[in-house]
Amino acid sequence: MSTRTWLATDYYTLLGVTADASDAEITRAFRDLAKQLHPDRTTNDDEARRFKELAAAYGVVGKAEPRARYDAVRATRGPTYAAPKQPAPAIIREDDSHHPISVRALPSVRAGQLAYRWGIALFATGLATAALLGWITTAADGPTDVARDITLWLVAAKIVVVGVVFFFLGRRRLTYT
Repeated sequence: MSTRTWLATDYYTLLGVTADASDAEITRAFRDLAKQLHPDRTTNDDEARRFKELAAAYGVVGKAEPRARYDAVRATRGPTYAAPKQPAPAIIREDDSHHPISVRALPSVRAGQLAYRWGIALFATGLATAALLGWITTAADGPTDVARDITLWLVAAKIVVVGVVFFFLGRRRLTYT
């Protein structure tokens, strides 16, 4: 949980306890609210969102170490909290509506560009390696080492496959920017 999130939300208020509540009181409050808001018990999306916030709050103030850090941040920054940011909406494209993807689930655009470029480079390198291997293995006079040739062909195939994977992952990331 980042400090920015900590400053945006008062976890004690979310759980309905005071800042000096004991661990048992926090656990009891969390369990009572979790029974009411758990997604298995309700179909309301707002209550499911509240349950996630509640679980995040308990994850911070329900354990000794994160709670001490949270209290230290609150003490230095004060009890004034900004309104929580709305979660990033899922990007749904008309041509790919059955695969909604959250922007947070994907790496940055820079990582997408790098993966795209590396994919092209690896694919080209793999093809060049395969062509070179074909020339070397057919031009050899005399006995050849079959195990060596098979190993080199497998290496070339792996480079091509990794290049294709990187290319498509990078392209998919760039599609959703």
